[in-house]
Amino acid sequence: MLTILLASCDGNYQNVSLTGQIIDKNTKAPIVGAKVRITWWVYDMSNAAWESKPILDSVKTNLDGKFKLEIKKAEAYDLIVKHPDYIDHNESKTLSRSFSKIQVHLEPNDP
Repeated sequence: MLTILLASCDGNYQNVSLTGQIIDKNTKAPIVGAKVRITWWVYDMSNAAWESKPILDSVKTNLDGKFKLEIKKAEAYDLIVKHPDYIDHNESKTLSRSFSKIQVHLEPNDP
């Protein structure tokens, strides 16, 4: 019984919907066309080491500065947000449920 329980507990969350909005830190205006790149990490249980494998995806923000990514299976993710007029934003998080909503405040580049 204990072996079956451990085999089914792989540490990954499934069908995670990650939504968010990218806004200007100073003006609070939405940032259109920001590139949101995500790397999520999935435990590979095919061997005893339980190694993490990266999966990459990216989208651009819409007219409201919003984006949505669907993660089929993950434990954690790394997020990079880029726009030519702003300083890049990086963050890493561990997932804790099937839905995650974030808001990123980008700081404008110095003129």
